[in-house]
Amino acid sequence: MTHYDGIIIGGGPGGYEAAFYATRLGKRVALVEKYQLGGVCLHWGCIPTKTLIASAKNCLAIRNASMFGLRNTQAECPDWSELHDHHRKIVANLEIGLEKQVKNKRIDVYYGCGSLIDSHKVKVEPENSSSCVISADKIFIATGSKPLPVPGTRWEDDWLIPGEDSFTWKELPDSMLIIGGGVMGVEFACIFNSFDVDVHIVEIMDQTVPGEDIDISRTLTRELKKDGIKLHLSKKIIGYKKNGENIDVEIDGRETIRVQKILVCAVRTGITENLGLKKVGVEINEHGYIKTDNHNRTSIDNIYAMGDVSGPPLLAHSASYEGKIAVRHAFTGCGENDLSAIPAGIYTIPEIGRVGLTEQKCKEMGIKYRTGLAQMRLVGRAHAECETTGFTKIIVDEKDRIIGGHIMGKEAGEIIQVLALAMSTGMTARELEDKMIFAHPTLTEVIWEALKEINNPL
Repeated sequence: MTHYDGIIIGGGPGGYEAAFYATRLGKRVALVEKYQLGGVCLHWGCIPTKTLIASAKNCLAIRNASMFGLRNTQAECPDWSELHDHHRKIVANLEIGLEKQVKNKRIDVYYGCGSLIDSHKVKVEPENSSSCVISADKIFIATGSKPLPVPGTRWEDDWLIPGEDSFTWKELPDSMLIIGGGVMGVEFACIFNSFDVDVHIVEIMDQTVPGEDIDISRTLTRELKKDGIKLHLSKKIIGYKKNGENIDVEIDGRETIRVQKILVCAVRTGITENLGLKKVGVEINEHGYIKTDNHNRTSIDNIYAMGDVSGPPLLAHSASYEGKIAVRHAFTGCGENDLSAIPAGIYTIPEIGRVGLTEQKCKEMGIKYRTGLAQMRLVGRAHAECETTGFTKIIVDEKDRIIGGHIMGKEAGEIIQVLALAMSTGMTARELEDKMIFAHPTLTEVIWEALKEINNPL
């Protein structure tokens, strides 16, 4: 039986980054992966959806070429099979690169289903070969999360499926209903709406992207409606039935929507089954996620869990960060999670970036705060790009420390990194305004405009 310093179960961002960091500490580690290195993020989530968003934006740019003084341009309805081939090529190239990194770092990879025999031994069962047992001083679980059907529904062939399974479609439907107006739901809505699919979103809450800053939600709702996406807020699915090639979906208020496909982008839970967790004593919470402390340590001292399997925020980069913290604590005794300044992007049209607290959260927590808000139309580069929709909102506390940032507009997911860095280093709004020179003409100048509103509101 081969013995390692650490075994990581799950080869997604949390798992492979944990393995990479362990090798930097001089540790010998093994990765156990059931399917393919890269996880859902690479194969079904982050990368495929962002590839399709890029295609959607280019399609819209061609349609709107006259805004840039260009004529005789047209964009036909895209060929779904070509789009599919395009994103699969990108995924394949990234997977090859990841495999090379793993090989170069001399990390042993075991393909198969990994399960705990005890707190130090892992059984690996490949699909088409005999199983083996490996052992380690420390074990890390990074198996990710999976979608669940919402109450009253179940997975149905290829017409009522999780959002990420839409990549298996052979052709685009004429119409679809998306259950869930959160991050995944609105991203898929923007993608398919750009490809001339008639899109409906049903969301049980009274706003899109619940939990985001209220001004972000209101502006996104306006833009989605303007682009022809049909929103059904404060509604839930009552029932559905197949009607030939269509599905009749009944929602609150006795309204029936007829569509060809239903995508579920609402509920997720940790992938914890068949891991042997209960046998070993690893505790799971009521939502199906592994319980962890601030070091990502489970109820068993030498077993750690990171990423989606241990619960929100369900982001690939938070999984990578947590993997690093878990490995550092396991092998050095140091390292503690701090996700207060973790940025995130929502890849809608227009794009959204956010970090830290929202105004609503500040009010709930009783934090006294001030805001600075600047519209994207104040920035010359936004006009040059014909992308003036959006704004930046910066939230500071009584001591002028930046505690939140929310951006909507072109490249918002990139621009938000400025505020994330400022927050993680404890900068005040005045320090950021005075010490950083914002290049002109750039979209990041919208942050500068918002900073000036904080410190000189008159």
